[in-house]
Amino acid sequence: TLNDGEHAKHYSEALLFHAKKYSDKLSTLLLLVRQRRLSMELLEAKRLSYEILQQLDEELPRVATDPGLDEDWQVMGKNIAVVSDEAILGFEQNHSSMAIFLMSLYNELLVVFHLSEPALLRSVVLRMVQITLLDGLCDYSPVAFAAFSQFYLRQEEQDPVRGYRLAKLSLRLVDNLNATACKANVNYVAQEFAAWVCEPFQSIAESHLIGYAAGRQSGDALNSTLGYYFHMLNGYLSGTNLSIIRHSSGDFIRDLLRRKQQFLRNPTCLFHYQSVAFIDGLEADPTAVADGFDDSLPSWEEFILEKGSPDHTMQCNIHQLMRLLLFRQLNEVDDIPVVLNLALEHHSPLRPILLIGIFYEGLVSFYMARRTMEKKWQMKGEMALASMTHWSQYSQWNFFNKALLLE
Repeated sequence: TLNDGEHAKHYSEALLFHAKKYSDKLSTLLLLVRQRRLSMELLEAKRLSYEILQQLDEELPRVATDPGLDEDWQVMGKNIAVVSDEAILGFEQNHSSMAIFLMSLYNELLVVFHLSEPALLRSVVLRMVQITLLDGLCDYSPVAFAAFSQFYLRQEEQDPVRGYRLAKLSLRLVDNLNATACKANVNYVAQEFAAWVCEPFQSIAESHLIGYAAGRQSGDALNSTLGYYFHMLNGYLSGTNLSIIRHSSGDFIRDLLRRKQQFLRNPTCLFHYQSVAFIDGLEADPTAVADGFDDSLPSWEEFILEKGSPDHTMQCNIHQLMRLLLFRQLNEVDDIPVVLNLALEHHSPLRPILLIGIFYEGLVSFYMARRTMEKKWQMKGEMALASMTHWSQYSQWNFFNKALLLE
């Protein structure tokens, strides 16, 4: 029903009309936020969420550049750093229905802001951790700790091992709380945004299947879908046979179209189109009947020109870099955006697709530096090399070979 906007509107209006007080409306309003997010009406999901937060006298999320937010993050990071794993696992349970509702609403905003306004993510994560420390553990607390692990991967703080530890702790919390309903959610956040620090990309691709299975068992369709998406994406990035990627991503897109679900369609199309191009050549049409798609899917060129979210733009740039290099089209290159700078500018958390993008950016930049002798290319190449060298301290499997190639 949530994928059908008309039915969702009809049933929700009836429920809201018969509610006697505002607190009776909260469950229905939460489902409406989720429906807007699933249909990719992200601005509407944000607007509705903000209305609810204001009604509940909650402070609205602050942008990442807010000085007060940065100070609050610093304090929270230091506080969590001195708390042992056993102490966190021993926190009391949260029995406040309002606190649990807020955690579930903020959990929806995590997805909305990841897709549309990453600069607001830090504020939401911080608030979720604050609620956990004040009111105790609930099923969404592992999500909060998994998301907060990214704090230690930022350039300013840089304690990747602590971030990895907190992400793994969030998975232990799921088991301790028997929070099966959020296992898929926690798994995808912990694996995608922190596990890469110490674990091979190939291992992360397989670990995402745990979240996929957990979501199917618990009825968490969203995070089950995310788990399978990241399984495919990380498999593609780490060298899985392209025929397998083409087949699985094609089936995935067809399923999204069948369910009328816009969420994840475009990013999946990007690496599906890539796999078709790498197998059949650039002239091949990835939306052809052979792949079973209708004519509703954009072409590769339309994807690249589309003015989407910052995350969509970065992924398009990365896939385009791969094409330029692997198909030797570098004569067309005048300049390229710096992936790491874009990630920092938009406060997007580091993850495998961005790190692979930085690597390809380095390859293209050093090639162009030798060809043109321009300093801008040399500088971009050296930035990518420095990034690969830095992260190889923590995972030689993922980054040491890439640093050597760039040298």
